[in-house]
Amino acid sequence: MLNHNKELERLAAVESYHILDTAPEADFDQLVALASTFFSTPIASVTVMAEDRLWFKSAKGLDLCEAPREDVFCQLTVEQKTRLVIEDTLQDALFKNNPLVIQAPYIRAYAGIPLINDQGYAIGTFCVMDHVPRHFSEAELTLLTILANQAMKLMELRREIVQRTELSKQLQVFYEQQAKSQELWKQAMDAVGDGVWDYDLITGHYFFGPNWRKMLGYQSEPLLPQLETLRALIHEEDQERFTNSLNAYLYGQQPGYKIEYRIRCKNGDYKWVLSRGMVVERTAEDTPKRMIGTHTDISQSKLLEQSIWQQAHTDNLTGLPNRRLFLDRLQQAIYSSQREQKKFALFFMDLDGFKAVNDLHGHLAGDQLLIEIASRIQKMSRQADTFARFAGDEFAILAINISNSEDMLLHANKILQVVKEPIPLNGYAASVSISIGIAIFPDHGCTVDTLIRHADQAMYEAKESGKNTCVVYHPHRQ
Repeated sequence: MLNHNKELERLAAVESYHILDTAPEADFDQLVALASTFFSTPIASVTVMAEDRLWFKSAKGLDLCEAPREDVFCQLTVEQKTRLVIEDTLQDALFKNNPLVIQAPYIRAYAGIPLINDQGYAIGTFCVMDHVPRHFSEAELTLLTILANQAMKLMELRREIVQRTELSKQLQVFYEQQAKSQELWKQAMDAVGDGVWDYDLITGHYFFGPNWRKMLGYQSEPLLPQLETLRALIHEEDQERFTNSLNAYLYGQQPGYKIEYRIRCKNGDYKWVLSRGMVVERTAEDTPKRMIGTHTDISQSKLLEQSIWQQAHTDNLTGLPNRRLFLDRLQQAIYSSQREQKKFALFFMDLDGFKAVNDLHGHLAGDQLLIEIASRIQKMSRQADTFARFAGDEFAILAINISNSEDMLLHANKILQVVKEPIPLNGYAASVSISIGIAIFPDHGCTVDTLIRHADQAMYEAKESGKNTCVVYHPHRQ
């Protein structure tokens, strides 16, 4: 059992996150959905353990929003502060009579990772559950730990946002009371720790606060106090969006000013910042006269977003887009090609002889072969196309804006050539080939399912024709 004093400290840590009984949030739901999909489990959840209950911040496959602490597996996971794996609950003396096992949701297998914060307190768990017994490999548990770490980082980021929001509300009241005192504005805002800016729209003077300079490394840099100085530091891809957002606020087209963009530091690197501001003075004609605001460094949260997106949309082995991302881009290609009345080709490819390499030399050699094949095809793919690992030894290419069938077949033949070249694997050379089926939009279908089905049919025809060849779908041959 948890030590009483330690439990009080842990509960205080839980309260500091202000997360209990909050509304669903997409970031947590997406992470749980990713876990459920990857592990092929009907149930997954991010949980928080309060004083007398286990509350589900996000749950897939559960009708519950909370459960008593004594009835759940996560109680033990939090107490032990280490992963808990039960491959068959009915064979486990501690859980075989648990209400969650013998009645809905009928949990037969459980794997949970504790959510441990920077102070070492277990806030809750990240877990997956199944209705049937199952084995969790060490690789799967490692991935589950990575997802749990990401969930904990989301909670840390959420707490920081809540704290900043509350502080911003307090500052807002202060700003309204002290709008006439420029020095008080700057001192109070700089004390928050964000980068302060002050823009005089009449004179064009733009003030960069000390923390703003420190954040970006310009403490001793002479910066011309003008808006153009800031604009020049903003990443060129974000400059137009910055200008449009500022003008939309000043001209009353949007109620507030809040924008994220990249800005160049003194060392040449770029940081993501969240810029917020408000008009604090107006002229007698009620036109904006002065704005004050802050820059907040959000680079870490952007990296976290990118990491989560990467895990959900790329293949772990080859680094290529995965099936999910490929299907999304295929749907987008259908939309744009319909609008622009253009054609594109779908290549569906399956390796010939891959199983023999796996059976003879093992899965590690098979993985190395897949990595090499992916690299070869990637190097010869056009930048505008999407090359993805679809599943196992199946690959797919979305070749947009094809000009003619000759170019399409030439590209397919190049793929056939590079794949069949011997691949050195640990002292021996492996030889495989590839069979390619091609479907063309809109000639062979106008939906994702139809194009994939027809490309797949053409690929199997290529295999039946002797493999190591390319076949374009033809409806009269079906």
